[in-house]
Amino acid sequence: MRPSKCAGWSVVRRATFSAITAGEGSEPIRERFERLGVVVELPERLIDVAGAVSGCGPAIWALLAEAYVDAGIRYDLPAAQAATLVRETMAGTAALLT
Repeated sequence: MRPSKCAGWSVVRRATFSAITAGEGSEPIRERFERLGVVVELPERLIDVAGAVSGCGPAIWALLAEAYVDAGIRYDLPAAQAATLVRETMAGTAALLT
């Protein structure tokens, strides 16, 4: 039996993170994950690091956004408008980073 070449894949899209091990016959799995978002292929040794970086990322960004909205409300912005401003600012910044 020939050993398969191992690599890790992670898919990050909004608040979703998944990791699988790549190898022979894994292309159908990769294709399914690509329907969810961008697939990043990594060496298996980096899967834990990728999970730490992107797995907690949505929670960190959500806390930042919540604090930003709260600050706006504290200075008399209506909550809905503060949330819209923060959300759109974050979305615009994300678009600039790509």
